[in-house]
Amino acid sequence: MTLELHGVRAGYGSVEVLHGVDLTFPAGCIVAIVGSNSAGKTTLLRCIAGLIAARTGTIRWDGRDITNASAYERAAHGMVLVPDERNVFPSLTVRENLELFAGDTDLGPALETFPALEGMLARRVGTLSGGERQMVALAHAVVRPGRLVLLDEPS
Repeated sequence: MTLELHGVRAGYGSVEVLHGVDLTFPAGCIVAIVGSNSAGKTTLLRCIAGLIAARTGTIRWDGRDITNASAYERAAHGMVLVPDERNVFPSLTVRENLELFAGDTDLGPALETFPALEGMLARRVGTLSGGERQMVALAHAVVRPGRLVLLDEPS
């Protein structure tokens, strides 16, 4: 399940954020992308996940060119992007947030991974601390595990 980026350029409007990125992530590896604020880490993950288009270059996953595949197609093949804690639904409860991602999947594994969430299931996510919201966001990847999990600002 190798992920390869070759010459990937991407950005927003007239601003180019990624300037010819070449990276290879072998199957089974864990990689951390580290950099200062505004270095392009989130843009890189959003481009890999198909939320923003690569202007040039190619993205290959499992030997298939997914450069022009939609975010939906990538997710259907097992790619999961867990955005930072701001991308939860603050007006919904913790249970409702998790159920949106779980579908018919059991919430048990998420609650085993993050036992503190069990006592918060009825609370609105908007009332949680930043760290608690991050637990909810990370729990999304546990209730709907993927073949490739991209975590944005997991700490």
